Amino acid sequence: MLSAIIQAGFAITGTWPMSTACSSRSISQGTNALTSSIVLVCRKRSENARTCTRRDFITALKRELEPALQKLQQSNIAPVDLAQSAIGPGIGVFSRYKKVLEANGTEMTVRSALQIINQELDLYFSGQDSAIDSDSRLCVELFTQYAYNTVKFGDADILALAKGTSVAKLAGQGILYAAKGDVRLLIREELPEQVDPNETNI
Repeated sequence: MLSAIIQAGFAITGTWPMSTACSSRSISQGTNALTSSIVLVCRKRSENARTCTRRDFITALKRELEPALQKLQQSNIAPVDLAQSAIGPGIGVFSRYKKVLEANGTEMTVRSALQIINQELDLYFSGQDSAIDSDSRLCVELFTQYAYNTVKFGDADILALAKGTSVAKLAGQGILYAAKGDVRLLIREELPEQVDPNETNI
């Protein structure tokens, strides 16, 4: 879709997260349902749009992406939807140029641009939770990607290993539900009154 928009001569000039999901909707177990729709605002690219290099694109991306992400976070968008909506400001930088040239002179593809944008997003979000402990980082990552929906144990375990902790540890502390191959964060009402970090009950 993004490639078609850009090839048609449009630039993405805005990203509007809109809460559109009905709270009573029925979803299948394990489904990571988005609660927002991400509206991309497009305008015809200027006829005077210039061609830039890969370095120019990355420099502009680093300069503009962080304030755009901060604005998105302040817009009360659901954390589970933030990663997808954050692509908008990044592709907006890419789409304003007539062409972005790689080091070998070839034209950068949308796929390559998205890889660079996702790398910058990872740097931004990892920097935000670098000051908290590994268990909390796992909970933040699970909530960001899945909210309170169920995720397969294997997927949750990969995230846990990357954060330096384990699903079993947090399940023993009463922070996660983990049974029959499924994992999910517990909602507030399910949490114990007090969590002892030294108690695992495994």
